[in-house]
Amino acid sequence: AAPKGGDVRQSALGTFDSFNPWIIRGVAAGVVGLTIEPLMTGSSDEPFTMYCLVCETIESPADRSWAEFALNPKAKFHDGSPMEPEDVIWTFETLKAKGRPFYRAYYADVVKVEKTGPRKVRFVFANGENRELALIVGQLPVLSRKWWASRDFDRPLSEPPLGSGVYRIDSFEMGRTVALKRVEDHWARDLAVNRGRYNFDVLRYEWFRDPNIVLEAFLAGSQDFR
Repeated sequence: AAPKGGDVRQSALGTFDSFNPWIIRGVAAGVVGLTIEPLMTGSSDEPFTMYCLVCETIESPADRSWAEFALNPKAKFHDGSPMEPEDVIWTFETLKAKGRPFYRAYYADVVKVEKTGPRKVRFVFANGENRELALIVGQLPVLSRKWWASRDFDRPLSEPPLGSGVYRIDSFEMGRTVALKRVEDHWARDLAVNRGRYNFDVLRYEWFRDPNIVLEAFLAGSQDFR
């Protein structure tokens, strides 16, 4: 029952010139992750435990040869469009083809991804030896294939991508500041995994080149948390 409201000002070191954190090119603003929902979300007080977020259920056989996710019918992007199995498939294939080399290694044991129902998507694995693989694919961020259709995924992005998260980027000054605003009618606000979380209405981030200046900014009162 944590109260909602207010804003908090925080600092970040360095700078940024892109809102695409999934590729090598450019220096991405790390806060983009707060605007994109993954299939599942982690639990900070349990060792690699994941709970459904975009998915409503997950199913896996005894031999762990695949994992099938049924998407939450309420899951949607910030423009109101529904999150569909095609978005999951497109995201996975695009990250492996155009994303950081990390993704090709991380998902190396995933043989294919296929739509198995109106709201179901199945990840087929090479074998069942990796007991964490179902959780690993559950970390997949779900991007809008329609929004990205008119943009080059392998290039730095000068605008915030269409998200689905509790926060959306409300304003920014490239390389210096980003303000994220809480989505009051967020589709997942009543899920158990979000209860009591994401309470600030606005998250403000300011980038600094020098850690000493970050301290001075905090002492001067322009930053709320250190």
